[in-house]
This record gives sequence, structure tokens and C-alpha cells, in this order.
Amino acid sequence: MSTAGLLDNTFPQGVNYGFDKDVHDIKIQSDSKILVSGDFEHYDYEGTLYVSPYLLRLNSDGTFDPTFDITVGSSGFNESVRTIHIQTDGKILVGGFFTQLTRDSITYNVGRIIRFNSDGTVDNTFSGGTGFNDEVYKIEVQDDGKIVVGGKFTQYDGQSYNRIIRLYSDGTIDPTFVIGNGIEDGGPAVYVLDVLKQPDGKLIAVGLFDTYDGNSSPNVVRILTGGGFDSSFNVGTGTNALVTTVGLQSTGKIILGGNFTDYNGNDLSFGKLVRINSDGSFSNSFSFGLDSQVSSLIIQSDDKIIVGGSFTKYYTSLVDFITANKLIKFLSNTSLDNSFYLNPNYDDVFLAFALTPNDGFLFLGGDSNYPPFNHFGKLINEALVPISANTEYFMCLVCSGETSSISVPHAIYSDGSGRDVIQLNTVALGGPNGLYN
Repeated sequence: MSTAGLLDNTFPQGVNYGFDKDVHDIKIQSDSKILVSGDFEHYDYEGTLYVSPYLLRLNSDGTFDPTFDITVGSSGFNESVRTIHIQTDGKILVGGFFTQLTRDSITYNVGRIIRFNSDGTVDNTFSGGTGFNDEVYKIEVQDDGKIVVGGKFTQYDGQSYNRIIRLYSDGTIDPTFVIGNGIEDGGPAVYVLDVLKQPDGKLIAVGLFDTYDGNSSPNVVRILTGGGFDSSFNVGTGTNALVTTVGLQSTGKIILGGNFTDYNGNDLSFGKLVRINSDGSFSNSFSFGLDSQVSSLIIQSDDKIIVGGSFTKYYTSLVDFITANKLIKFLSNTSLDNSFYLNPNYDDVFLAFALTPNDGFLFLGGDSNYPPFNHFGKLINEALVPISANTEYFMCLVCSGETSSISVPHAIYSDGSGRDVIQLNTVALGGPNGLYN
């Protein structure tokens, strides 16, 4: 009996749990603690409100971690944190919309990027000068410790850098990363939303743009290790609309998600997802696509693909569809993973994902307030939860449909629509809807 896609009932959930506003990024530390960033100001745990605007750390069980304190009684950040990167030394880089951090009554003027030590103290060895003049959406760190940043900005510390830059580990500009004119054109709004680091050190940047250093590469481009345009990665006409997110499979194939319906002249029908080859050529689409934007994706170690967004339908033909409300999962070959439960009741966009080791569990965050999620939650992904771990009891209807109740071990998971499920000697018992397997 598959539990994939169902709630992890060992993790806190419900009305008195979660964040007051959107979650934009989630990262899991090596000690299993969870860093969360976004637009929020408060975190509610069983009715206790914790104030940590835009960035905080949770223990692995969902409790607030007071050992990571970016405020020390002060106001913290003045605006949203959009991206987190945990360095190999445990230090934490964050970027976003903020220009100030007030910690322990000291105000730091930081231009949308800052680095913390593992306890939430400001790392004064990182000096960004005046920082960025506009929004930061993505931070990626190379194997050599250099820091790649993508966003909407056109300057860093007073120098011209259009939407992408590479820094030394101390925050100063790396002049060996030569981007020329960088990311340009694309209309009134031009930006990089995601940056992917390939094993060979090349970078794939996606967003809303037309050119890179004067070379046409609509909304997706690959950049050489020295910052030059990679002409061997030929996207042709690229996508016809925004690309929000990018992922890399172990085969070298690349997954793009966004709001597009065409890739290099290939009609994707409803679109929003496409797989391309390592040279930028079209590989295949995801059947007939999704009915609305993809906002986030994550690729498992086995190359399965988890996708979140504002969509509600996955089309298997021009007229036939599967209800897939804000969350869907695909096998490595882009066919639908039928073992993953598609909850029809999610009410808004999932913007961020993080997988635990071995892909067993999935943390997700975003704009969703569907109970029991308040912008944050945890699902069983590939793991089976042993019933021996649960000692509580609950009452359910006998699966045959009889109206009498029996006492059985606490549910090992919930399908999110009011049906608690248990397993006894491989026989599944369900709630008011009877047998469920």
C-alpha cells in the first residue's frame, strides 16, 4: 500500500501551526534542522507565536529553534527573504528584497544579501559593500566556494552587473567571471529567477529575458565557467513565456517549468513543463501539459520530478485531464507517477520544496492555507511509516460500512481529505469512506 503524497502525521499540522504569510525557500541542514524563508513575520506552534521575520530555523520535529536567532529582540529583516544557501562550512547565505537587518539593536545596511554563522549571528567576514540595487531571487555556491547570484538587479556594490554575478567567498566581486552585457531585454521586467549549477561547473540561468551578452537565448541560457555565453547549448527560439524553475537529471537532461506553451518551435499544447537535452535541443514534453503556471520543481536522486504551481489539471490529451491541484509527481521518463497521491483540495501555490535524505519525505511551502497547511507542511514521499512508531488510538468505522466503531492504532497517515488510514496485518482500514488501499 503506497503512502506517497500523503500527510506525515508525525509532523505538526493544523490550525495552530505554520506561518502567517508565504514561504519561498526551504533548506535542510546536515543535522536535519530546517531553514525557512519567505514573506512571513510569525511562526505558530500549537498556539505559541514566535517572531522571526522572513527567516527562521526549525528543529526536525517542527518546533521553533531558539538557538538560531537573527533578531535578539530586535526587528530582524525589513523585507522578504527569497533564497537560502547552506555552505559546506555551515554558514548560511540569504538573499531577497531586504536592505536592512536589525539584530541586538544594531542595524546592518545590507543590499539584499547577507551571510550568517550557524547560530544566526552576522558573519562579518562577508562584505557585500552596498550590495545589490534590486531584488535577488537565487544564490548558488560553486564547489570552489564562489557564489553565483541571480535576480532583477543591474548593479552590485556600485558596479554594473545585469541580473547575474559571481562573487568570491568573502562577498567581493570575482572579476574572472566576465558576463559582458549579461542578461538583457525581455520587456519592462527582466530577471533571473533560478540558477542551476551543472557538475562540469557550467551554469543554467532561467527567467524572463531575451539575450545574454547580446546573444539570443530567450528565457534560458547556459553560461561557461568564465562567464561567457555557451554557444554549444542551443535553445533556438527558447520559450515563448517565463521560465520560473530548472532542474537537472542524472542523465544530463534538463527540466524547465514556467508559464510557456512552446519550446524552440515545438508546440507543447497546454505546456508549462518541458524536458530538453544537454545541448539545449528538445527532448519531450509532459503529455499535453498543465493548465496553469509551474512555480517550483525538485528532482529526486532517482530522477523522479516533483512539481508545484497554480495548476489544477494535467492534460493527457487535448480534452482529457487528471485533476492535479497545485502538486504533481512524474517518473524519471516524464510519465505520471501513479503511486503519488494527488490531493484535490490544495488551495494555492506551492513555491518551495525540500527532500529529506533518501527522498523519504517532502517539505513544501508556499501560499497554501489548505488545512492542515499554513504555508508549510510535510508529506510522505517515498517512505513507508512503520505503525509500531504510533501508540495513540482513534475511532473509525469498520471498512465494510457498518456504523459501529472500533478502536485501532493511530493512523500512520492521512490522505488530507478527512480519511485517516491504518494498516493491520497488511489489511488497510479507512475512515468514513471505508476500504482504502
